[in-house]
Amino acid sequence: MRLTKELWRLTKELVDQSIVETDQRIVETDQRIVETDQRIVETDHRIVDTDQRIMETDQRIVESDQSIMETDQRIVETDQRIVETDQRIVETDQRIVETDQRIVETDQRIVETDQRIVDTDQRIVETDQRIMDTDQRIVETDQSIVATDQRIVETDQKRIVDTDQSIGV
Repeated sequence: MRLTKELWRLTKELVDQSIVETDQRIVETDQRIVETDQRIVETDHRIVDTDQRIMETDQRIVESDQSIMETDQRIVETDQRIVETDQRIVETDQRIVETDQRIVETDQRIVETDQRIVDTDQRIVETDQRIMDTDQRIVETDQSIVATDQRIVETDQKRIVDTDQSIGV
């Protein structure tokens, strides 16, 4: 967003500078026109004395008009460049909006993937807990079997001893 604002600011500065320069050229041209008009007025007062000066002054008027036309053409070209720059800015803004949308969509997919990973991790933890519980029951069962085997062995030994004693061995 800052890039867009900076781009707008730079474009505005360029446009403002172009307008100032164009206005300056117009003022200069207007000044030349005023000067030429002054010479025409002076020449009209001396028209009886010199037809040659009138022709020279007319030539300067033609040149001034040409300068005005050239200035107008530069203004038109500057306006066209401004329009083209504005169009590029609009296109750039559109691409930025589209990129931002793709970023939002990607972020959403990342969030969804992260949630699936969290869910999977939770299932793994639950499975691990069930395995640990089963392992604990197996250990308890094994201990119970060992205790039972121990009692059987003790009972067998006692029977053997009792049997041996009863037969006198």
